Amino acid sequence: MSLYAADGAPLRSFPLPSSLKEPYGLAFDSRRIVIGGVGEILAFDTSGNPLWKFQTPQAGEPKTTWQVFLIAEGKELRLYDGVRTIYRYAMP
Repeated sequence: MSLYAADGAPLRSFPLPSSLKEPYGLAFDSRRIVIGGVGEILAFDTSGNPLWKFQTPQAGEPKTTWQVFLIAEGKELRLYDGVRTIYRYAMP
């Protein structure tokens, strides 16, 4: 994962865990990076330190690629299955 300043200047890079299979969606709120993959959602701080992870909802196909969104000034995480299901979670 590479982070850049608003002017395009590189800030830092860090490796994603090898356990993250098929990363699909990404959300960023200037404090946290949330990545959706097949089967799990992971969050990191901007230094690459893991914050938390959880298994994706079991609705729909097992290989659903959930799209992630941070909204309400980063206070809420929403997962969208790309068809019709949206899950809402309060962010710590």
